[in-house]
Amino acid sequence: MGQSGICASGVCTVNSAPQFILSLSTVGSGTITASPAPVSGTYAAGTVVSLTATPASGSQFGGWSGACSGTGACSVTMDAAKSVTATFAALPPLLSLSLNPTTVKGGNKSTGTVTLSGPAPTGGLSVTLSSSSAKIASVPSSITVPAGATSKTFIVSTKRPPSNDTTVTISATGLGVTKEATLTVTR
Repeated sequence: MGQSGICASGVCTVNSAPQFILSLSTVGSGTITASPAPVSGTYAAGTVVSLTATPASGSQFGGWSGACSGTGACSVTMDAAKSVTATFAALPPLLSLSLNPTTVKGGNKSTGTVTLSGPAPTGGLSVTLSSSSAKIASVPSSITVPAGATSKTFIVSTKRPPSNDTTVTISATGLGVTKEATLTVTR
């Protein structure tokens, strides 16, 4: 024997117990997870539903709208039909890597700068650094562009090349984008 039910305007009645529809939608790349999961797309009256927004790779969670607001945790008490939207925005990709100066005498330093296409998100954006010849020109393994900033500098330390002037490629990788710059280290 199955339950019979009637739904109208987002409100369903099954055996006289009110059931409500919670509509979830996303803008941008990400997902919403509801706990507990709905039964047949509806929740019993009074059910408290916890929602979690999870951004896809390369995106950040921007905030809730509808029955939730802000960027924090979201809980919805089902006392009517409700809708919630989670908005996700693409993270700013790595725009450039520059070195100043581009030629240094071994033992001197150069300053590297990574630049993003927009402000770094809350918590900052990590950028991985590498050198094609760490014995001649060394860089930190990573740096973090601070939240709200569009660039971050770092120091390239050099050593005197053993024989000839040496060209070293410095690489910066953030969110799957790699930028390179060339540094010439002279004797």
